[in-house]
Amino acid sequence: MPNLAYLSTPFLFLYAPMLFLYTESVTRPDFRFSPLKLLHLIPFVARGLILFFRYYRYDFDTKLTMLQMRLIYHPVISSPIWLYVQNGIYMIACFYLLYQYRARIKDNFSALEKLKRNWLNYLLIAFFIWKGIFISGYLYGIVPTDAGYAVFQILIEFSFLLWVCLLIYKALEFPELFRTLPEVKKYQTSPLTDSLIQEYQSRIEVCMKDEKLYLNPSLTLEDLAKEAGIPARYISQVLNESVRQKFYDYVNRYRIEESKRLLSDPASKEKTILAIIYDAGFNSKSVFHSAFKKYVGMTPCEYRLLQHS
Repeated sequence: MPNLAYLSTPFLFLYAPMLFLYTESVTRPDFRFSPLKLLHLIPFVARGLILFFRYYRYDFDTKLTMLQMRLIYHPVISSPIWLYVQNGIYMIACFYLLYQYRARIKDNFSALEKLKRNWLNYLLIAFFIWKGIFISGYLYGIVPTDAGYAVFQILIEFSFLLWVCLLIYKALEFPELFRTLPEVKKYQTSPLTDSLIQEYQSRIEVCMKDEKLYLNPSLTLEDLAKEAGIPARYISQVLNESVRQKFYDYVNRYRIEESKRLLSDPASKEKTILAIIYDAGFNSKSVFHSAFKKYVGMTPCEYRLLQHS
């Protein structure tokens, strides 16, 4: 079918931009589709125009001859290097968005393990590996026979379908991952005065020390904001400027202090470390042990032995 040959080639330049826009929409709270974003279509349109002037504008017989003699191939224009460059640029851009997103997660959540944020990294890596295999097979013809190439093409497309299904599954399983987080803005224009910051800090400490909100393993910035009667953005400012800690670290510090109290309490001597982990507000053993050693300088078992020796 000469009239359909190379038809999918321009679309190879759409996958990476679409993934980037998707990643941006998930990680950027101010994401809006604007005409400027249509610039991402430039490689797609450029490749389509090249194919039109070098191939599609000719009649059927001419196209057939060009296919048989591979006249459409050009060492520069047809080189796969352009796809590799485009994918490399978008790969870096996607992971940079995720890097920024992780910083905002720590400002909004006290339990990161529930979010399983690494899955998006793995999906991005899998996508670019898939693209690398696809580009190699499509442009270099690593499967020489027509039948072999057809099987190769089916496997590649099937793997992409599995990738999309996993993406949808994660969206349904962890909807909080797809909820955009508020951007942590600079505070130069904030209306908070020093006295108001001190007042807010005191109210936050009351919620944490007296009401022990940190015992809620799923505590979020919004939960604390509702309980303290303070806008969430101001809590972020108070914690970052006055306490000099992310929300995640701030809450976990209280949980560590609670676990230290339980580990030294004779009444809790029969409790297992795992029971103390959950009683202190943690819901992950690995996160607890890492945080405990970071703040205390020893393992929970070592600390308990020291207290009861």
